[in-house]
Amino acid sequence: DTQWRINATRDDEQYLSAGGSLRHIANRAEFEFDHQSRETPDGWFSRSQGTVAMGIGYANGTLQFGRPFDAGFVMVKRHDTLGNRRVSLKETGLGEAAHSDRFGPAMIPLRSGYASYGYLVDVENLDIGYNLGVDSFTVIPPLRAGYRIDLGDNPTATLIVRLTLANGDPLSLVTGRIKDQSGEQVARFFTNRTGRMVVEGLKPGRYKIEIEGSATVFAFEIADGENGIVDRGAIFPDKPL
Repeated sequence: DTQWRINATRDDEQYLSAGGSLRHIANRAEFEFDHQSRETPDGWFSRSQGTVAMGIGYANGTLQFGRPFDAGFVMVKRHDTLGNRRVSLKETGLGEAAHSDRFGPAMIPLRSGYASYGYLVDVENLDIGYNLGVDSFTVIPPLRAGYRIDLGDNPTATLIVRLTLANGDPLSLVTGRIKDQSGEQVARFFTNRTGRMVVEGLKPGRYKIEIEGSATVFAFEIADGENGIVDRGAIFPDKPL
C-alpha cells in the first residue's frame, strides 16, 4: 500500500512553499519520507526526513519481525513440509494482511486490543489432500498479546473407498470405526448410499474398518510415501488390501 501527497502554497508576501510526502506499507516494515522547501528573502530553505518502522515479536519460542504494532501481533509459522510456499493471510473484508517470505513466518500487527480479527489462510500450490490443520482463525486479543499459529503437519493421506459386501452390494448408510495396528481408534466414518467412505489424516500403516452393529471387518494399508488423495476403489471384507 502506497500513499503520497504534494502541496504548494504562496504566502502573503508571495514566497513559495512546496513539499511532498510518501508512505509505503510493506510486508515487514513501514517507510515514510517527507520533504519540505520554503522560499525566504535569503533564499530557499529545505528539510527532508525519512523513517523506517518495524516491530519485533516473540511467541512460543519463535522470534520474528514485521510491521510495527501497538496492541499485539499474530505470527503464522509454516511446517517444514510446506517448504517455501507462500502463506497469505487475508483479513475478512480488508484483503491481505501479511504473508510469509524468505525471512520466515508471516506476522500481522494488531491494531487494538479487545477486538475481533478474522483471517483466511491461503497457501500457494498446496498439494491436493494436504491437511493444513487451520484454514481460518479468529483472535480476540487482550492488550499487548502475541500469538503463534502453526500451519501444516507431516503429510497424511485422505482415503476414499467403497465398502462392498462379498455379493457386490454396497455397504450403504452405515457408521463405524477405523483402528490402527495397536487397536487404537483413529477415526470414525459413515458411508453414503453407494458405500463410499472418506477419511482424512491417515499416516502410513495397516488399519482395519469395523462396522457398528456388525461383525464385518475390512482392512487396508497406507504405504510409506502415500499422501494426499488415496482412492482404493471397492474393497471387500474377504479381500483386504
